[in-house]
Amino acid sequence: RITDDLHKINSLQFSNDGKRLLVASGQTGAYGLAAIYSVDNGEQLMELVGHRDVLYSAVFSPDESIIATAGYDREIILWDSRTGEAIRQLSGHNGAIFSLSFTPDGNRLVSACADETLKIWDVASGQRIDTLGQPEGEVISLLVSSDGRFVIAGGADNRVRVWELAVDGQVERNPLIATRYVDDSAITHLQFTNDEQAIAVTTAA
Repeated sequence: RITDDLHKINSLQFSNDGKRLLVASGQTGAYGLAAIYSVDNGEQLMELVGHRDVLYSAVFSPDESIIATAGYDREIILWDSRTGEAIRQLSGHNGAIFSLSFTPDGNRLVSACADETLKIWDVASGQRIDTLGQPEGEVISLLVSSDGRFVIAGGADNRVRVWELAVDGQVERNPLIATRYVDDSAITHLQFTNDEQAIAVTTAA
């Protein structure tokens, strides 16, 4: 049991070895907080504070050298997971950022936002590679396939969309390849099955 006063917790992710837990939280209108805890004893191992408002997402890069955080203040911050120091800030969204996902090689980061877009970022430079602007409502949840070929997202427009992700990371080469209506209410979460042949979808209703 972790008893720290974390306020509202919006995302959780285990490290690859299952020994650490990454938590995204914060206090609305005050600050965003990401923290890493030991699974064995609940001890806080690291605290990352730099956002001006509550966090909705905190994720490890595939090799766990970087942590990406984002939330209501519209900013993404990349952190060195060993030192806890901020590496760079990614700016460009015009709304709360609800979800983040690295590509399997760790070279790119995808963000889902209330501004009805997803953005693809180059992790090394912090530059935006592409904006996926087809959604017609807040984009709340996203996935990147384990082979790095597809981005899947859903949100307030009640649809799941699939984009083919350019392997070479070239600008404007990430086409929308599928759209499916799901429900009369907003999509709140997406999750692959283990074989990635299907996706579980939760909705607000």
